[in-house]
Amino acid sequence: MLLHTRFFDAMIQGTGGTNFIGVTMERISRRELSRIAALKRKKNRREQGKLIIEGWRLIGDALSAGALETLLLVPDDPRSEIAAGILVSAQEKGIPVRSLHKEEVKRITSTVTSPGVFGMARFRLLEIDDLFGREQDSSAGPLVYLYEIRDPGNIGTILRTSHALGAGGVIVSPGSCDPTNAKAARSSMGALFRVPIAAGDAGAVFEAARNRGYTIAVMVASDPDESERASLPESLHNAQPVLLVFGNEAEGLPDDLQAVADRKISIPIEAGAQSLNVAASCAVILYSLRKDR
Repeated sequence: MLLHTRFFDAMIQGTGGTNFIGVTMERISRRELSRIAALKRKKNRREQGKLIIEGWRLIGDALSAGALETLLLVPDDPRSEIAAGILVSAQEKGIPVRSLHKEEVKRITSTVTSPGVFGMARFRLLEIDDLFGREQDSSAGPLVYLYEIRDPGNIGTILRTSHALGAGGVIVSPGSCDPTNAKAARSSMGALFRVPIAAGDAGAVFEAARNRGYTIAVMVASDPDESERASLPESLHNAQPVLLVFGNEAEGLPDDLQAVADRKISIPIEAGAQSLNVAASCAVILYSLRKDR
């Protein structure tokens, strides 16, 4: 629901906060602002299971996923108009709504140009055994393991792709970008709140996969000299359940991890072309496997 700026001009300032189209927004306290600002650090996000999100679309995704815990906005910022419908829905669901001054935004924003609307949302990082312990059937999507994927845009895009193409979950290794990183969260387009996510080192992940009967398939760059040793994605169609392993953007997977995999998978590309971006490769393989389910 879009509102014209005149509604902001008509706000009534009271001792208890700001009344805006029938919604009461309490002024955020210094203590609460400090607690939310602390979530800019990965350590605090992991310990509390919460993160800061920005922009009406991501907040709307968190709201619909039941993950939004607090909504904050700058009421005199015209860019906040588009958040009005979300603001009303949040209060209807009993979610606290807080108002911010523009000067306070810099403590929580991760962007140069602030969207004027923020949220504190919950997320859950699963244990490896919990993720592998989920019931698997013939329609279950593969699990995706990201080994030292450092670009937050790639992490977020892979989460978004995994959600869209039915992956069973995503696991990130030590050395990978944190999936709750602000840019990764934005790039995920809400998938952060819907895709099961775990974290763990390669040894523990591979062991859990073996114990659960997974086929471990590692992605390798397409190379004519490796054609006899690398298979096409279609070779995995009868190999359920599958753990797909993607390596670092620049260096790929170390030899020792490739050596213990059940399959090496590559995507044929035109001669002279550079290898596909890791997020694009993930999309191609997940789509190929989805067609067979």
